[in-house]
This record gives sequence, C-alpha cells and structure tokens, in this order.
Amino acid sequence: MGSANATLEIPWSDLPLVLAVARSGTLRAAATALRLSHPTVSRRLAELQESLGVKLFEREGRGLRLTAAGEDLAQTAAAIEAEVDGLSRRIAGRDHRLEGVVRVAASPSMFTALTGAVPAFRAQHPGIALEFVTGLTMTNLTRREADVAIRITDAPPESLVGRRLSTFEQAVFVHRALRDRMLGQGLDDPKVWPWVDWDEGHQHHASARWMQANVPASSVIVRCDSSLGLHHVVASGAAVGFVPTMLAGPHPELIRLDAVADVPVFHRPIWVLTHADLRNVGRVRATLDWLGACLHVEGGGPWHGRAPGGVSRRPGGARLEAAATT
Repeated sequence: MGSANATLEIPWSDLPLVLAVARSGTLRAAATALRLSHPTVSRRLAELQESLGVKLFEREGRGLRLTAAGEDLAQTAAAIEAEVDGLSRRIAGRDHRLEGVVRVAASPSMFTALTGAVPAFRAQHPGIALEFVTGLTMTNLTRREADVAIRITDAPPESLVGRRLSTFEQAVFVHRALRDRMLGQGLDDPKVWPWVDWDEGHQHHASARWMQANVPASSVIVRCDSSLGLHHVVASGAAVGFVPTMLAGPHPELIRLDAVADVPVFHRPIWVLTHADLRNVGRVRATLDWLGACLHVEGGGPWHGRAPGGVSRRPGGARLEAAATT
C-alpha cells in the first residue's frame, strides 16, 4: 500500500464503484450492478486503495465490509449521488415531451396482467417506450433505477408521491380437471388435495401462514418464489393454490373456491408511485395516467385484470360439485 499524499485526488468515476461494493458486499455482485466484469471491479478497487494509501474494505467471511476510511468515503459518495440524482430529476422535470423511455417497476404477476393493455398505450403515445423492471426487489426510484413503480403494499415510502388505485386480491383457485378428479375419488375437502405453496424465503406471506396452520404438509407437492409461479402451477392442473385474481380472471377453467369452501381471500392495496421531481415529466405523466386508468377500481376494490381490448374480467364464482357428464 502506497504512502498517503498531502493532497489526494479521488476520481469521480470511482465513487459509484465504492458505493456498489458497499451496498452489495461482494465484488461479484458489485460488478453485476455496474455492468462490469469481476476482474475490472477488482482491479479498479485495488488501484483506488493504492492511490489513497488506505484500505477501504476488509474481508469478512465471503464478503467485504467497510473500514473507517471506506465508511467515510461511502457516506460522502452517497451524499454526492443524492445531490446529482436530485439535479437530474429536477432537470428532467422540465421535460414535457411525450417521448423517450419510461422504466416501470412491477412484480412479474402485475406485469403479466398489464401486458394486454400495452398496445393501446402505444397507439396513444407512439413516442414513449415502456421498459418494465420485473425484479422482486424494491427498485429505488430515488436513484432513478425506475421512473414509476407499481407497489402492492400497506405502507408506501414517504419519499415518493402517488396514489392508491385498487386492491390486489389473492384467492384459492383450482383447475376444473383437478377438482373433478379429486371429487371423483371421494375427496370433497380441498385441504387434502395437492397444493402449491410459497418457498421457504416467502413464508411471511399471509397465504403461506394460513397454509401452515390449515393445510397438511403432506398435501404440499410444489413450492414457488413468486405469485406468477403459483399461477402457472395452478393453471397447469397440478395443484390448488393462492393465485392473484388478476391472473386467474382470463382462465375460465380455473375455479375459485372461497365461495364454497373454508378458505380465505387476502387483500393488499395497489399503489402507483413516482418521485416528486418526475411527476410532471411529460412521458412519466402519460404513463401515470395510463396506469391510473388501467388499475382504477371504484371504491378501491379488487382489480381483476384487463383483457387485450381493455375490458375487465372478473373471475366467476365457484361450484364444488363436479360437472355432470353426458
């Protein structure tokens, strides 16, 4: 490690590098976030530490943790990043053109339910390109990782602005063929039918907690890490499970069971959010208005998705008895 200089010059381009390593805890994850190669990140960090004459990170298990000097640099870098991002948003806020890219953060299931309405948006705003970010992490609007976020939450971040539009509803569905097969075997209690559940990392969900208390573990034949995965398993006829009604709606072969069986329905608010500095940007405003039209339900009731033509479809009621055969 070189000796400390009286005057140190820290390249601005190295500040995002330090922040990425500090936030992710590993060089490999930082490289992914920065869209650089692992060797490049390792080399640049080593060169920065050499030029400063101090260590910024220390090895801790399989990861890295900040030293005192690294903590000082990372905090300063974060403050600079916030100032630059704020300036970027304020400048962008003066852009009233209906053209450009709008990044929309949404869950995979919400993105799937909205795709049918995208052509109508494109026809109305041909100059705006929608870019959906469907990762399950909370995309950071403050750092411009997305311009708009659709969040299913009881408590949206106070740093963002937006409105609650409707309700995300999750009910128990079964494929008609599976229901008929179970009833044909004399099994009229859905709780002993094959089920799909959340994986171990998502057992905090209300539906997963209900299953822990009410469905025998032996009935769970498959687990998933997303609502979209649950939907695919149920739609295949392999198992019963909690499915967003916005996904089940277009599938008449899926039977909803809460009307005839002792199973619950879970609800959470749907919010559309953006940063205050971006809400008047032309392309962002147009996207917010479009999502508002798509997701609005009178009285904030459950949203059941939209068909390609923009017509809402509400999942039908359930009948537990098998259909008569001829």
